Formats: sequence, C-alpha cells, structure tokens
Amino acid sequence: MNAAQIGAVAGVAIVTVVLAVLLRPYSPVYALLASLAGTVVLLAWMLPYAAQALEWLENFSVYLRREEFICLIRAAGIALVAQTAQDLCKDAGMTAMGAKVELAGRCMILLSALPMLQRVVDVWSRLLQ
Repeated sequence: MNAAQIGAVAGVAIVTVVLAVLLRPYSPVYALLASLAGTVVLLAWMLPYAAQALEWLENFSVYLRREEFICLIRAAGIALVAQTAQDLCKDAGMTAMGAKVELAGRCMILLSALPMLQRVVDVWSRLLQ
C-alpha cells in the first residue's frame, strides 16, 4: 500500500464522516446508513490487502500446526468483526450495545483460543515432568 492509496482511504473515511455528521441532525437513520456504507466500501477496498496478508501468514504457517494457524486467523477475524460492529453501535449512539459486542468478541476469541492454550499447558506439563 502506497501513500496515494492511504490518502484515498483517508479521503473516503473523511467524506463518510462529513456526510454522516451533516445527516445526523436531520435523519439519524440516514447518517447511520451513510456510516455503514462507508464501512462496507472501505472493507471491500481492503480485501485484496487482506488476501495478501493471509498469503503471507500461510507461508508463515509452516512454523505452526494447522489447528494453531486456524485458531490465530479465527481470533483475528473475530476481533475485526467485533470492532467494526462495536464502532457501528457507537456511531448509532448505542454505546452500551457496543460494549456488549466488544465483550462478546473477547469471549469468542478466548473460547477459540482454548485448544491452543490446552496444547501449551500440555507441553509445559511434559517439560516439568
């Protein structure tokens, strides 16, 4: 990603924010929809970069077991989705709901990481014996 692409991403974000701020006093629903549309555009724009990152991680995965690699990717995906949902909740003025989404995301990440934690504990117990 070069400076022009970062500038374009920032430009889309600024236009989305300005549009949402201008619409909020007249129609909060349209302001939320503008924010959601901007989020979707930016996420769709970032998909090729996410694919490059996943490809790099796949090359890195030779150092991990397949289950551990999947666990890490799943946790990262959960974190991204939860953060985006939390931000949209906050944009809609529902801060409490955003906090609950954040908590749910953290719990889901913890649950998805439990098999990896179990393997770490197994290795430590074998080393201590």
